[in-house]
Amino acid sequence: MKSFSLTLLFICSMSISVFAQDDALSGTAEALFRSANSTLTNAEKNQIATLSGFELTDNEELWYRTTYEKEANIPFNVRLYTLDLTNDGVEEIGIIYGPQTGSGKKGLASLLFVKNPEGQFQLSIDTPGEFFFINLNNMVFPDVLVKSESFELPIYRWDGAQYNEHKLLARKKLKRLNTTSMSQASNRYVANLMRE
Repeated sequence: MKSFSLTLLFICSMSISVFAQDDALSGTAEALFRSANSTLTNAEKNQIATLSGFELTDNEELWYRTTYEKEANIPFNVRLYTLDLTNDGVEEIGIIYGPQTGSGKKGLASLLFVKNPEGQFQLSIDTPGEFFFINLNNMVFPDVLVKSESFELPIYRWDGAQYNEHKLLARKKLKRLNTTSMSQASNRYVANLMRE
């Protein structure tokens, strides 16, 4: 009886430790999330890394996007932002990337990853420009304004499952909007994490 109890205890402890383990963090995911405060599991970080299509250059300081042909793919910087756009405890991920030249914001592009109803991350917006959230509140996903060099700026709206292009906004109407940058939204989220 004693050996049966010990065997049963061993089997239970092994099964608990298997379920408690998380996937190994890929090199790409580790580099992407290096300076981010995130509650995501390693598996979720790996999923973001895969969906982004980013790959480190040989010197491991700049990035390529594997969805582009390497010849046309100029190395760029990447900045990842952890977000909670609806304050529901479910993390979203925003990424801004672009050339590492001193040209400021010219040539930037952004990605936004949101979990689908099944709890898997999906690439919800992938477009040139920098994202700003309009009327950020805790009730619903905010509209996303894409600031770029064009005269009319696209606004994306959440339809309950994903973001879709909603309308174009004339640049002169931009002053009337209450917008929050990805950086500001991330800073708020991280500050809340630190308080917990």
